[in-house]
Amino acid sequence: MTQSQPGPGRAWTVGALALILTVLTVAGVAGSSRFSGPVLFAFGESTHGVHRDDLLVLAIYLSGLSLCWTLRR
Repeated sequence: MTQSQPGPGRAWTVGALALILTVLTVAGVAGSSRFSGPVLFAFGESTHGVHRDDLLVLAIYLSGLSLCWTLRR
């Protein structure tokens, strides 16, 4: 049996999901919160840097992108 290729509508949908996921990730990492946790990697002498919750956001982002990759196939 041959496997049919997904149509262009599916590719656009998965692309839109990946874009939305990327925008939400940037908003989650760039935003500040009192729940951010300690700074793990500082960018200068201020509170700018990679916080503990940024790693969680990155893990969720990579999981979401892997699901988009799976859906694309």
